[in-house]
Amino acid sequence: MQLRGLRTQRQKELVIRAYSPFLDTALTRAHWRIHTWDFETFADFQARASVDDWSALDQVATYFEMMGVLYKRGHAKLGLLDDLFAGSLLITWRKVGPFIFGYRAQANLPDYAQWFERLARALDKRLTELGEAHLSLNDPTITTQAG
Repeated sequence: MQLRGLRTQRQKELVIRAYSPFLDTALTRAHWRIHTWDFETFADFQARASVDDWSALDQVATYFEMMGVLYKRGHAKLGLLDDLFAGSLLITWRKVGPFIFGYRAQANLPDYAQWFERLARALDKRLTELGEAHLSLNDPTITTQAG
């Protein structure tokens, strides 16, 4: 019993340590930068995005991808991830999802940010099942390629 309790405690500590970059100024700036974009489509993003825009996209996608991998491997419980940042993650996915889909197709990288997407879908499903108010990913304003 003690070993199981210790394992659970270590998993939580791992997630909390992994969460700390989300509080760092660099990631926070990248996160808020993407929320000020006025790009309408991936083509528009490609045509007008600066290196800083591309860097912000990659930095935020990579961070949430890491959290998705922790969830996939069973190191992070969905409930804990929900408590930490479900709202931020879902809003961010809604914003960057179309650009990630476009980049996947353009660069022929079908797995780019796949665990970010899967975590967003798992959190959306959880919140829906719990009856919690949130902006659903099933909204038709998001173009999806994966379910």
